[in-house]
Amino acid sequence: METVNLNISDELKEAIKIVKLDEKIIERVSKDEGVNQIAFLILALSSIAASLSTFMIPNDFININLDFTALNFIKFAVFDFVLAIMYIYTMAFIAEKIFKGPANTHGFFRSIAYGSIIKIANLIPVFGLLAGVWYLVIQFKILKKIFKLQFHTAILTMIIGIITIGLLGSILNQFGFNILDANNLE
Repeated sequence: METVNLNISDELKEAIKIVKLDEKIIERVSKDEGVNQIAFLILALSSIAASLSTFMIPNDFININLDFTALNFIKFAVFDFVLAIMYIYTMAFIAEKIFKGPANTHGFFRSIAYGSIIKIANLIPVFGLLAGVWYLVIQFKILKKIFKLQFHTAILTMIIGIITIGLLGSILNQFGFNILDANNLE
């Protein structure tokens, strides 16, 4: 097995280029199996940022009393990370199986994971909503590029993916895994 020396700094710069919708970088990352670890690292960092930002929201605003503890922080970060992976692979499945896009599931994951670096902007409250909207734009662009989807099929893929993950979250809630229930966090 060939050892590849990755420069994390260079790869983070590539992630920023994906946030800027650079199609050449989207394609390069999707084809580079050597950046899997970096993709997971970026997705993990974005989940940590999302977790931290959750506790920055005033309790009155979301009508839930969230206590910032190390355990709650870790639970939110892990939940966000796992849900992000499930969402990415759900969209890939829909694009490949329903809309007959060319198979490139892992390449799609790498590009989306790199693009998730935008979620770090959630740490700045004013930019959190904008970052969330832009992340949807990034996903749309990557869906179109990697799976060669038309505008409407890319949008439909995202909608079905969001609904599917929402339903999965509801099912998990029914079985007692409610990450937003402050009573279950401690």
